[in-house]
Amino acid sequence: MTETIYTLSLHACAEGDILPLAFLPATAAPAPFAVHGMAARPLPDGNRDWRVGTCLYDASGVARLKVTGRMFLPHSILALDAPHTQICPLLEALTPIEAGTRTLAARREHWALAWITLSDKGAAGLRVDESGPLMAADTRAKLPLCHEQGFMIPDDPQTLRSLVMELALGQGYDLILTSGGTGLAPRDTTPEALLPIFERRLPGFEQAMMQASLAKT
Repeated sequence: MTETIYTLSLHACAEGDILPLAFLPATAAPAPFAVHGMAARPLPDGNRDWRVGTCLYDASGVARLKVTGRMFLPHSILALDAPHTQICPLLEALTPIEAGTRTLAARREHWALAWITLSDKGAAGLRVDESGPLMAADTRAKLPLCHEQGFMIPDDPQTLRSLVMELALGQGYDLILTSGGTGLAPRDTTPEALLPIFERRLPGFEQAMMQASLAKT
């Protein structure tokens, strides 16, 4: 486990608040909304330096912030005179944060889990998702997790593929589980949608899952 030291200009926030971290040069005007700032470029890479679940620790070893995702902010929104867009980590305050410049150590422990439920009715708010939270609870009981996040999307192949690629390659999740979209209806296409992005299949796992399913359905 390695750690890297960063100096950040932190915006005041309460425990549980989530704010983006952006590159803000000393000569820039104040951002028009709440945002943490960093004077160094480039910003930490989401899949290499600051994967989801990475925590930022103060000198006493207390975790003060945690990376929970990322967002795209145009420079114009940040009051910067440039035609580009920044990829900004999202930092959740694990304790109340006072405004000021802090030196923090970034390191990541354990595993990050994302679970995706595919359901047209669920995405429309017409059905309560029970399978996704159950998968998360079962995983949490077997694997030490540093972060977990659920997603509800319609039964759409393009949406599923793009989300899985973003979570795996953009945000650095270790384990991504899906639920739904495995029947015979026209929009049940989860396995087919994901096949093009697999680097390797595990037939033994597929057979074990099928046997477990046939025992109930």
